[in-house]
Amino acid sequence: MLSLIPWWTSAICYGIFSALFMLINQHFKVNPRLLTVYYGFGNFIILFPFMVYMETPDSIIYYILIMLCGLVVFFSDNRELATSSKYGGIVTATFYPIAIPLTTLVWWVLNPATFWNLLKQFDVFLITIICVCIPIVSIFLFNYYSKKQTSNKEKKAITKEALRFFAPCIIYSMLQSILIKYSVGMVSPAQAIIFNTGLVSLVNGMFNLIALVSSSKKELTVKETLKPLLQRNIVIGGSISIVVLTIFAICKYHSLKFAPNPAYVSAINISFTPIITILFNKITHTKDKANYLLTSILLTSSLILILIS
Repeated sequence: MLSLIPWWTSAICYGIFSALFMLINQHFKVNPRLLTVYYGFGNFIILFPFMVYMETPDSIIYYILIMLCGLVVFFSDNRELATSSKYGGIVTATFYPIAIPLTTLVWWVLNPATFWNLLKQFDVFLITIICVCIPIVSIFLFNYYSKKQTSNKEKKAITKEALRFFAPCIIYSMLQSILIKYSVGMVSPAQAIIFNTGLVSLVNGMFNLIALVSSSKKELTVKETLKPLLQRNIVIGGSISIVVLTIFAICKYHSLKFAPNPAYVSAINISFTPIITILFNKITHTKDKANYLLTSILLTSSLILILIS
């Protein structure tokens, strides 16, 4: 049944719920690490009853991949937050699309058969190359040369130093896509959605909980460190995030299970996330610096990628 759902429909939903999660944090202004602890354990608790009644994956390699994926997500989240704090959010928006062609190339190296099969249809191959490169090219062009859309302060932030600092996030994004693609390929579609979502969330939540406790002031007890988890805005924001991110993760793992290349999912996610953000800001009359032409280019490249896949 799950295999009948086109991978690109869940990839689009993945982009939509990715945007919703960012908007939730934008509204509640919750400490990201506290939020990660909330949805990490929350997602696992929601999905655990389904795990109990499903056949458990028996491959040790599968669980190793899950552990590695959770660890990569943990490092990626923390590095991204550090980059935003040091250089501003513009750096994340500018450099993240580099992961798309990188993931495409690495996947082809690891699975050369997919590359040669695509190369047999040279016109499709050429269009695919263009589509996976459009996000990085267009975003660089607009951030460097659009004076109306980007402030001088933001332009100064986009430097080689910032790229070097953010580079691990690009690698983490690629590794996460590859690890997930391999892990979901080892189990059934239902197991890929339920077990991957629940277990990766649990691992990520555990690492963030450990980091939260270990990074707290020495004079604070564990109980005092975790006390903010009971604050009203964190409880509300965390509860909403659990629901949103459970759907987000389910869509993510379904699309990665059936997509011919994990980079395609990232391309669609990057394209549809800003659309939802723009719509939300229009509805709530919130000012933004959205570049509508850039968003249109990204959306067009994703739609072409969907049509030829």
